[in-house]
Amino acid sequence: PITVPYRSSVLNQLLTNMDDLYLSVFHICPRLWYSVWNNQSTWCANMAIEFIREQQGNPWLFSYNCFAPHHPFDPPADYLARYNPDEMPLPKGRAWELDSKTTYQQLDSKFAHNDPDGYNIAAMRDTDKREVTAAYYAMIELIDEGVGRIMAALEETGQLENTIVIFMSDHGEMLGDHGMYT
Repeated sequence: PITVPYRSSVLNQLLTNMDDLYLSVFHICPRLWYSVWNNQSTWCANMAIEFIREQQGNPWLFSYNCFAPHHPFDPPADYLARYNPDEMPLPKGRAWELDSKTTYQQLDSKFAHNDPDGYNIAAMRDTDKREVTAAYYAMIELIDEGVGRIMAALEETGQLENTIVIFMSDHGEMLGDHGMYT
């Protein structure tokens, strides 16, 4: 079981129960576990919707912060299947352009986030690059769907007209353009 020593015993018990649930579901159908249960973007949207329904009639503030679409590019298989890697564009850039970039950008062109344990960009084939782009698009679609479900929950609970929704991103993904996956 997962143990988090600085958390409450209630949280540790919940994590233990989730671990048991994971083991029983995973052994029955591994892809079901990943597609349905083990996706942070879906979980975040579900928690936001639950919160919205619970807060109906009360003032509230909520931040929906899904981790996607960051590395690793690992969308659920059913979303990934919607994008044919062969139809994805290759990154744009010129071999010589990194010569004029900062040291960090030059290092980042070898390994994503200059992390040798991450994507070895220098070794990626065109097929790999297209697969990453397809996975990124699939992750974006999953987020779009989650935001749509959140908006629908606001409408269903009569809160849409009295809610300010601000959609923000931490940065854009280069998808290999100019030698960078960031």
